[in-house]
Amino acid sequence: MDFVRLALERAATAAEGVEVIASLLEKHGQGGGCEEGGSWTYHNSFLLADPTEAWVVETAGKCWAAKRITTGVHNISNCLSIRSDFDRCSPGLQEHARSQGLWDGAGALDWAAAFSDGGAPPLGKLTAGREANGRRLLEKAAASGMLGPAEMMAVLRDSGSGICMCDGAFRSNGAQVSLLLQPSGGDAAAAAAQHRHFFTATPDPQRSAFKPFSFGTQPLDGSPHTAPTPCNPPQALWQAWQAAHEGRRGSNGGGRRPVAAAALRQLEARGLEPESGLTFAAAVEAELRLYGME
Repeated sequence: MDFVRLALERAATAAEGVEVIASLLEKHGQGGGCEEGGSWTYHNSFLLADPTEAWVVETAGKCWAAKRITTGVHNISNCLSIRSDFDRCSPGLQEHARSQGLWDGAGALDWAAAFSDGGAPPLGKLTAGREANGRRLLEKAAASGMLGPAEMMAVLRDSGSGICMCDGAFRSNGAQVSLLLQPSGGDAAAAAAQHRHFFTATPDPQRSAFKPFSFGTQPLDGSPHTAPTPCNPPQALWQAWQAAHEGRRGSNGGGRRPVAAAALRQLEARGLEPESGLTFAAAVEAELRLYGME
C-alpha cells in the first residue's frame, strides 16, 4: 500500500503513477505485512486514473504488466485480469516467464494465465464471483448512459456482488467514489480543486453514507474524524458504525439501534449536490448524530 501513497505523492498523471510504481517495484520488490497486527502478505494490483485515462497495473514479485484504459469500464477484484493485451510490462517479462516454466513461448504471453496461482487461468470462484459481478453491474450502468457518482455508489452498495466485504474475517476498510473533471482551458490545477471525492470511512456502504471531500480546499486537523496513531482504538465514526452494526445483528454486546437507510441516503444526497456546501467533517457529525453517538 506504500506504492499507492508514493504514486499519489510523486505523480501528476495516471501514466506517471505507473512509472512510479513500476520503478519502485523493480528496484525494491514488494512484501511486508498486509494487515495490522498480523503477518498476512500478498502481491498487489492497482487502478490509476486521471481525467483523461486510466491504467491497470498488476504485479507478481518484481514482475508487472500494465493496461491502458481509455473507454468503457474495467474492474479488478483479488485476481489477475490482464491477459495478452497489456500495453507495458517489466523488462524481460517474457524471458522470465519462459525460464520459470510459466509460458512455453507459443503465441503472445497471457499474463494472467502465466502468473496466476498455479499457472492456471483465473477462472475460479473469485473471478466468477466478485469480479464478474462488478463487471456486470458496471456494464449495466454504462449501457444506460448513467454512470455518475450515485450510480457508482449503487454498484458498491450491491450486497449480492460481494464487492464490499462487511462481515467475517475479511472486512473492507471503506468505500470511495471519485469524480475527476476535465480541465477547462488547460487549467489542470483549477480542475483538480473541483474534483469530487466521496468516502464512507466505514466498511458497509449499505449502512453508511458516502461523504464529500475535496482535496486541497479543506484543512485537515486532528478531529474525531481523524484516525489516531496507532489505529487503536478505532476512530469515532468506525466505533459508531460498529455499535449500530452490532445492534442490527441483535448483538448482546450493547449494540445501538440500526440507523434507517432512508436517513443515510438523505445525508448522502445532500453531499452529492455540488452547491450544498456540505463538508466531510459536517457529514461525519451528521452521521454520528444518526448513530446517536455524537
